[in-house]
Amino acid sequence: MNQVLVLSYLKDKGYKITNARRSIIGIFSIADKPLSARELHKELEKLDISVNKTTVYREIVFLLKTGYLNEINLKPGEISYEPKDLIH
Repeated sequence: MNQVLVLSYLKDKGYKITNARRSIIGIFSIADKPLSARELHKELEKLDISVNKTTVYREIVFLLKTGYLNEINLKPGEISYEPKDLIH
């Protein structure tokens, strides 16, 4: 996932680019493995970005609907997410 291209596309389509959205897209753009919502929230905390869990889930749903993320099941009872263009 190319962070600059994704943010540019979303901005061109009229979507707001919040700090949380920018950060989440940035994390997925450098992730080398799928992330659960819990892992994503921890990564945001490491970057000292204060985002509540509801916002994390809302942004994941947004990125799923806009076609930038895939939902995958790696562990029983836990859903993970990866960029659509992640090459295994």
